[in-house]
Amino acid sequence: MKNSRVIAASLVSTLAVTAWAAPQAAAYTDTYPIVATLGTGTWTTPVALTAAGAGARVVDVRTAGDGTVFALWIRGSGDSAKLEVTVRPAGSGSWGTTRVLSAWPSTSDPVRLVAGSDGSATVAWVDGSVLDPKVHAITYSAQKKTWQSETVLGSYTHTFAGLSLSRNASGRTVAAWGAKGDTDVYKVREAGATTWTAVPAPPQQGVMKWGAETVMEADGTLLRAWSSGRAVYVSRFAPGAAEWTEPNRLFVTENSVEEVNLAIGADGVAALAWRERDGNVGKVRRLHTAFRATADGPWTAPETLPTDNPVSARLGSPVRVLVGPGGVVTLVWIAHDGNQGLQTYTATRTPTDGWSTIRKLSGMVTDGALSASVGADGTVRASWLQSAEYTNTKWTYVTATRTPDGRWTSEKPLGAALAEVPTGAVTTGTGDGATVVWADGGRVWTADNSAATIRATRADKAHDYVNNYDGTGGDVLARKADGSTVLYPSRGGQYNSITLYESIPLGKWPTTSTLIPFGDIDKDGCNDLLVRDAAGDLYRYRAGCGNVPLPQLASTRIGVGWTGMDAFTSPGDLTGDGRADLIARQVATGDLYLYSATSSGTLTRTGRVGTGWKNLTIIGAGDLNEDKAGDVLARDASGNLWRYYGTGKGTIGRGTKLGAGWGGFTSLSAAGDLNGDGHADLVARTKTGDLLRYTGNGKGQFIASLKIGRGWNGFTWIG
Repeated sequence: MKNSRVIAASLVSTLAVTAWAAPQAAAYTDTYPIVATLGTGTWTTPVALTAAGAGARVVDVRTAGDGTVFALWIRGSGDSAKLEVTVRPAGSGSWGTTRVLSAWPSTSDPVRLVAGSDGSATVAWVDGSVLDPKVHAITYSAQKKTWQSETVLGSYTHTFAGLSLSRNASGRTVAAWGAKGDTDVYKVREAGATTWTAVPAPPQQGVMKWGAETVMEADGTLLRAWSSGRAVYVSRFAPGAAEWTEPNRLFVTENSVEEVNLAIGADGVAALAWRERDGNVGKVRRLHTAFRATADGPWTAPETLPTDNPVSARLGSPVRVLVGPGGVVTLVWIAHDGNQGLQTYTATRTPTDGWSTIRKLSGMVTDGALSASVGADGTVRASWLQSAEYTNTKWTYVTATRTPDGRWTSEKPLGAALAEVPTGAVTTGTGDGATVVWADGGRVWTADNSAATIRATRADKAHDYVNNYDGTGGDVLARKADGSTVLYPSRGGQYNSITLYESIPLGKWPTTSTLIPFGDIDKDGCNDLLVRDAAGDLYRYRAGCGNVPLPQLASTRIGVGWTGMDAFTSPGDLTGDGRADLIARQVATGDLYLYSATSSGTLTRTGRVGTGWKNLTIIGAGDLNEDKAGDVLARDASGNLWRYYGTGKGTIGRGTKLGAGWGGFTSLSAAGDLNGDGHADLVARTKTGDLLRYTGNGKGQFIASLKIGRGWNGFTWIG
């Protein structure tokens, strides 16, 4: 079989430049369990919460402060629809009996679920009446471990204002919705009470609202945000106040404003996101945000995610806004990206550094099924539906995690479905564990992941700046003649993919500079970029976890006098201290030198590791044989490819010839694990501009090649 062949010394040159048959992706079974590995741990085997039957739609899943988990869904449609809920007590691995909350819910209006710190929860929904629909609410008692009597809160009008439900840590709860005449209704239930009391509605009544949300602040103050169609407003109503504050207009435009999304953190930080649509075409949209640092503080001026990036210019729905500890805000959204279809994206904002680079989490997703949750330690969980086929006739429910240090894992498939598109939701637990609930048509399923699993993903991986950070991907950097540089994240770890994502611009680096993709030199858990400038000074650029290195970032000079060196490359850890190292060739002599990383984030010259390396193409290949030591590849003038194993003691061993016929490539570079199999791979460019991936087998060999790109002759450097 071609795909199992090892590239040996006897290979002829035509084989070295010809892409072998692409390995076929494994077919995913439609029978559970599907167990997804995350870091060094696993998700639990999916458990069915319902029997097969009428179609199901997951509404939400929430974890209370004591660890009790609530899962909510609708089964059936029309007059046969039922709103159902089940509870898993804190510390238990078993779910309780499913309860029907309503035998006549509306299937087109919102259903809301909130959970409290004491193990209680409240559900609000709209009934299925056509002539006079009502808002209903019911509460789960943490003391009695049972659902209380249902309450009818009032009449409901099908408006863009929707239905909001929020509570604070003390238990004060608010429900808000639109009623007749475009007015809003607010009902508040005090902590420990069983009745709901009406409170005044905010000003600006009688105005059509294109989205509105109300949240309960820590002191019981109501915070309301809404769009009038052309502007975005906020207003507050404090306990005991006679009226709401005068509406604060945060944003106004001649275009349309829609889908206001509001979230608040435990420390009073509030975040607001909304979409602006240009004209009436609705094809070009921008994502705006505003923030409030403290409960009584002012709102920032609107911030717009970069409009020169198509990710933020063409948005789908929805946008999930999460506020974590320390005022860290995370957005997760779905956007239509040209010919690539719908994609899942994320960006994070910190109070000190502002917005991170926009990052793509996944491609080929479906709109309207995105869920996200943030834990008390800052762990973010996101889940969505992803197609395994371009025909969109087979969907898989997947999830991904961002650890508190900013690292995203690759997406993990939890359950598969046939033509009927599933729905689902994710909740972050009391630690950084998670519970996911999804429906694959007729049944509802659930799976869990533990906190210890996520913390196992913190090790940096070669050539992985923005992709996965769990060992299932790498990145390819490329620069043009004018200095314009881009980064292509791999889709390694994505179960249905064998190619690269579209490029992320890194700006223009001086054409006289040398870029050196590097590992984590300062042990902050994030990969770095080294740059030698025209004067021979060496700089370290620290982008931070999940971000791309940019020329405008702050840099640290870590060396001078490097003009006499070339062939810079990082093979990984050559000294056995757990840090990535650098090798470079002395131009005058052809000697190869090792520069090992220090605990202070600098480099020290360790010694000469080779002589006679003139006229060789040198590649820091990573750990090819998985002995935890970095390795080196070299191509000689005759086109032979040689492998030099690192010893882990600051030296490299004797060369072993891997194959002939490699002289036809115009570029050779290592880019980490591009296909998610855990082994270091090699990237090669042909004379016609095709980009090939040579798949490593973890035994120091390459077993197959696959074309992963074309038109790469426009780049003067690939690394």
